[in-house]
Amino acid sequence: MSVRNGFQVPPSWAPVPYGNPASPYAFYIPRVARRLQELGGGHLAFEQSMEGAKHFKEHPEWFALVDGKRTDGGHHMRQYCQSDPEVRRRVTEFILRKLRENKGVGYFLFGDVDTPHGACECANCVAMDSPKDRASLSARKSRTTRFVKVVNDICGKVFEEFPNADLWMWAYSTYRELPQDGVRPDPRLKLYFCTHERCYGHGLDDPACPRNVRMFGLLNGWREMLPRAALYEYLSCTPNPYTPNENVQAHDIRLFKTMKLLGWKEEAHFSDSHMYGRNIDDQRQRYPSNWQWLYVTGHLLWNPDLDENAILEDAESKYYGVAYPAMRKY
Repeated sequence: MSVRNGFQVPPSWAPVPYGNPASPYAFYIPRVARRLQELGGGHLAFEQSMEGAKHFKEHPEWFALVDGKRTDGGHHMRQYCQSDPEVRRRVTEFILRKLRENKGVGYFLFGDVDTPHGACECANCVAMDSPKDRASLSARKSRTTRFVKVVNDICGKVFEEFPNADLWMWAYSTYRELPQDGVRPDPRLKLYFCTHERCYGHGLDDPACPRNVRMFGLLNGWREMLPRAALYEYLSCTPNPYTPNENVQAHDIRLFKTMKLLGWKEEAHFSDSHMYGRNIDDQRQRYPSNWQWLYVTGHLLWNPDLDENAILEDAESKYYGVAYPAMRKY
């Protein structure tokens, strides 16, 4: 479905198997250029290089201190002591090794484990936080200042060997608020700004929507520091058995063109894909019941100046045939 509609579809958290046409993921070989190959990172940016909990017994100091104890956290909850020099060295070497193997091409995305809880509470890690962050009463305190300091240290060493390395960082979850105390990300980085918690009933720049006013302000604050930015969106991750989102999406895509964003990414699980094993009832309905949004979005990503209503008129009249006059009002 996504390929027919012209989307660029990368594999989910898996390398493209260049040179291995027998791989079940060979579908992606002609569709993902080597320079767009994901070298690692995201939620596994630390997990991959630290090899999970493999070294917990001999090196507990590499792992997060939580409530006075070092802990391995468990799958997808595991956090590390990011102030530890060896942790940073291992992440740096992981990225360098991948770049060497791929002759300097491909990209790496700095992220952290997908949970707002369990970050290291040792004195050195806490010292990297802003006093404003430490004073917050929020249950999800911002750790952006800490995160940016760690990323800057690691990416600086990577850029020494690969000055043109394609390195990205997320603005995501507990590290989506702007960094404090004059801390700024390395300007050689690119940004993926994640919009979960935005409102999809209004355009992202709608001044009448308080939720999006805050989100758009954050995006622009980040773009002042990292102007080479792209969006990571989540409409299809939201429980949306049917959402007539075509006009809002069209408005936003034109906005993103005006802002000269590098790209737009929607996290998507196609239930009819042979490469997606989970069988969740809710997900099986998302695209069949939102095909208009998918169809319009696919066209507008190639040409944002198209008329979304004309695209809908053409597609729906063909889809419903003689029933279209009756169905059109819906």
